[in-house]
Amino acid sequence: MEDPMVFTSSTLPSDPRLLATVTNAYLGTRIYRDILHVNGIYNGAVGDTHRADIPSPVNVRMNMVAEDNPSETFCLDTRTGTYIHTIQSSSYTATHRIYAHHSLVHLLAFSITVRRSDLSIQPITVNLQSQFLPESPDLDLHRGPDFQGANYLYGKTLVPEVEGGPQPTVHMIWTPEPESLTLPREEKEKCWDFLTAIAEAEEDAKRCFSEGMSLIGSGSLYVSHVQSWAALWEGCCITVDGPLSFQPGHLWMPILSSKCPSSSGRF
Repeated sequence: MEDPMVFTSSTLPSDPRLLATVTNAYLGTRIYRDILHVNGIYNGAVGDTHRADIPSPVNVRMNMVAEDNPSETFCLDTRTGTYIHTIQSSSYTATHRIYAHHSLVHLLAFSITVRRSDLSIQPITVNLQSQFLPESPDLDLHRGPDFQGANYLYGKTLVPEVEGGPQPTVHMIWTPEPESLTLPREEKEKCWDFLTAIAEAEEDAKRCFSEGMSLIGSGSLYVSHVQSWAALWEGCCITVDGPLSFQPGHLWMPILSSKCPSSSGRF
C-alpha cells in the first residue's frame, strides 16, 4: 500500500521553480538549485533587501551509465522531510537522499546508498554531477583552511540594510563529493554521507560539523532527523469535513519544516 504522505513521480517538473524544497528553522534549499538561504542573512539596502544567495554544496545529481534501462523515481517524503531519488535495475538499487536536519538546524546533508541484488557480482558505479561554485552575488566569500578534511568558506554580506548597519557573516564547512562512487564486488551495500554545516560564527560552524560527523560515524545522522520529524508529526493533525478526498501532508510540511525543534508540534 502506498504511503499517502510520500509523493512520487517518474519525471521531474520542467519548471525548476516547482522542484521540491528541503528546509528547517534555519536554512533551506530547492532541490538541484545552486543556492541556499539562511535565516537572518540578508543583503542589500532598504528597498532592495533580500535573502543572500549562498552557494549550495548539496546541488548534486546522481546518474548511472547502464545498459539494462533502469527505472527512476523522484520522491518527496513529507513524513520525514526528505527528498529521495532512486535508480533501480535488476542488478542494483541506488538511492540519493537530501535533507535539512530538523533538530540540528545548522546541518544540511545528502547520502548515496548503493545496494546490489543477489544476482549481481560486478562493481557498481554511481556518477555524481555537481555545479558548485564558491561564488555569490551577495557575499564577499573567501576560502579558509580545510577543517577535518572538509572545505571551508566564509564571508560577509556586501551591502548593509541601512548605512553603517551590520553585515552578517556566513561560515560554511562541507565534505566535497567525488565524481563517482563504486560499490566493490565483495560488498552487498554501502552508504556514503556528505555533510554541510552553516553558522554565523566560525566556532559554531566547526562545532556543528564535528557533531554531524560524529553522528555519521555512528550511523545515526539520518536516523536522528527522521526521529525528530516523527516526534513533530505526533503532535499534529488536520480534520477535513465534507467529500473532499486528498492527503494534506504536502500542506503541513512547509509549516512544520520552519518550526524550531524545541517548539511544540501542536496547533
